[in-house]
Amino acid sequence: ADYGADYAGHYPPGHPRAGERLASDAWPMARALATGEVVRGELLEIRRADGTARLAEITAVPIRDAAGRVEGGVATSVDVTERVTRTAELRTMLDALPTLAWTARADGFIEWYNAGWYAYTGTTPADMEGWGWQSVHDPAVLPAVLERWRASIATGAPFEMTFPLRGADGVFRPFLTRVAPVRDAAGAVVRWVGTNTD
Repeated sequence: ADYGADYAGHYPPGHPRAGERLASDAWPMARALATGEVVRGELLEIRRADGTARLAEITAVPIRDAAGRVEGGVATSVDVTERVTRTAELRTMLDALPTLAWTARADGFIEWYNAGWYAYTGTTPADMEGWGWQSVHDPAVLPAVLERWRASIATGAPFEMTFPLRGADGVFRPFLTRVAPVRDAAGAVVRWVGTNTD
């Protein structure tokens, strides 16, 4: 996108400092150059010269000379406004469902759960981050769930299975779980959307 002469980066919506302009040393490339580490997939709000705002995913990679010293860097900026908007719309819809719902990255790492999930399980986002969902599964059934979920991740095949989940009251109840892959234009899985129905 043509951001114009007033191209400026701000912390994105949802960030504790949302709307604040980034200081020059807070830019992903500045941090990559200062630390020598890759800064990957950072979300920033970019305001164009005409005042409109877009969301950009920035990756900054330091380049080293033969002696290993950082001598420069390369950064990419991908406009992800539509993708983020679609994701927010999906999550709003899933939050309204009378069932448990969640989304995961292509590698199976769960990124988000709807309000119903937290109400039923009595867990917190910190409890459930990534693969934390295993803590609400029946230990006797969990190996079979993991085996089938890993097979879906490896092949891109939809997942369907009935198994018990522990509620906030400590009682295990059977849930029909369905997980569908979301694919990009080339057919690659980019995320998963799952539901658990009592």
